[in-house]
Amino acid sequence: MDSKLVVEKIDMLASDVFPLFITLLVGAYCILAILYYRFLITEAFKVINIAVWHPIYFGKQQSGFNKFLWFVMTPIHYVIFAFFLVLLFRYLFG
Repeated sequence: MDSKLVVEKIDMLASDVFPLFITLLVGAYCILAILYYRFLITEAFKVINIAVWHPIYFGKQQSGFNKFLWFVMTPIHYVIFAFFLVLLFRYLFG
């Protein structure tokens, strides 16, 4: 098979699959974010001092899916927040 044809087929497949993948990724993040904020309101705000000042201890006390939400979604949100802070400071001072 000609290598140019293979490259064209891969490009065609990537152009069809990539938007679907991004849509699924954003959709999954939105669902997890909704569940995460629900978890924060129902569980973390009950013991806000422990959740803020001792996050690993608080996370170890959780069970199952709440532990996943705490240890996975919290760092993701911190990274997103830091990214927007960098953009804000670059806009204001750079």
